[in-house]
Amino acid sequence: MKYTEIAIDQNKIEFHNSILGVEKIIFNGKKVSKKFSFLGTTHNFKVGEDDFKISSKSRPFSWNNLKIIIERNNEKIYDKNISTNIKHRIIWFVIGLVIGMLIVQIDF
Repeated sequence: MKYTEIAIDQNKIEFHNSILGVEKIIFNGKKVSKKFSFLGTTHNFKVGEDDFKISSKSRPFSWNNLKIIIERNNEKIYDKNISTNIKHRIIWFVIGLVIGMLIVQIDF
């Protein structure tokens, strides 16, 4: 699911994240990085002469709970907090609730 799309100069960077925590970075329609992330990760890739670094950090108990920072050649060019998909939040809440209930039943 596409979380955000960022226009930088004449370029388009898309940040995708799945319910299972797989992040993808799409640069001008081409996948340039794919990583698993539980609470955040860093994507490094090169386009032409430019080195890009895109960091994501999840803050589970915040309304704007995903922070994305983009650096080009070690210069920060984008820093924003965005909201994650409500469906993802609900599914992970239910999973946590079920796991919690199972743990409580095993203890007793």
